[in-house]
Amino acid sequence: MASKPVPKKPVKPSPAPSSAKTAASSAAKVAANAEAEVAKLDQEIVKLINGPEAFTPDGGFLLGEAPEVRGFFVAAGFNAHGIAAAGGVGKVLAEWIVEGQPHLDVWRMDIRRFGRHYRSRRYALAKTSEAYARHYEIHYPFQESEAGRNLRLSPVHSRVAALGAALGEKGGWERPNWYAPNERAADIEHEPRGWMRRFWSPAIGVEHRATREAAGLFDFTSFSKMEVTGRGALRVLQYITDNDLDKPVGTITYTSMLNVSGGIECDLTVTRKEDELFRVVTGSDYKGMLERGRYVFYQVGIGADGLWHYFVASE
Repeated sequence: MASKPVPKKPVKPSPAPSSAKTAASSAAKVAANAEAEVAKLDQEIVKLINGPEAFTPDGGFLLGEAPEVRGFFVAAGFNAHGIAAAGGVGKVLAEWIVEGQPHLDVWRMDIRRFGRHYRSRRYALAKTSEAYARHYEIHYPFQESEAGRNLRLSPVHSRVAALGAALGEKGGWERPNWYAPNERAADIEHEPRGWMRRFWSPAIGVEHRATREAAGLFDFTSFSKMEVTGRGALRVLQYITDNDLDKPVGTITYTSMLNVSGGIECDLTVTRKEDELFRVVTGSDYKGMLERGRYVFYQVGIGADGLWHYFVASE
């Protein structure tokens, strides 16, 4: 008589290790290796921190006084370097709060470097995702971002593209870095070495010489343009720039804006339209620099001419 097969009990698979257990195991290995290499490091690990990291659209920190809330200082967005940078960040921020500015040039970390176009979550997310993906890549000189492109286009953008422009991005604007067809006319006198060559073109020299010896046409659509007006406007601009702006109405003056240490914050051109009315043109990312001076620039809105208008008064 054939016996009936005895049903086998199903074998339960071993549970997969939880992320917490995996992290603890990894931490234990790191601690063991550290103790073997560094004397007197055989201390108990008190706390293990494992959580999300904050990245920014350009991979730089977010430091300094918030541009729209006076007295509110920020230290965030450390891109996986928070613990390593803590000491330096604390020192810089303390100087900023107590003395009005840090002892080091931290423009690359200044929260005010992000313009209004970063209010677009879609744009900011695209830039941040790219910064995260490139975090451990080689960052070549003059390398352009590829994410979030074509956000802002000049009225002549289609013409520029048709002429063979190698486009870059500044302040969300698409701008020509050089025109590739001009490379055919290049007589290379100087060529950068090493990594500098990766995002460089001999067309740059051709275009520079043509502008210097003949003429060049530049599209200033992407530049920041402001008007500063009000009683004392001349006095304030004279104080925070290093050239004499007290010139006849209609005069255009190229100058630099300085900080209290005499360092250059940005370069700009200033046109005197009336006795106390000035048009300021500066770089695409530098409109917030006006807030660095001893004086308060009250933004009163966009005029019919499309410019930001400011009324100036001393603190």
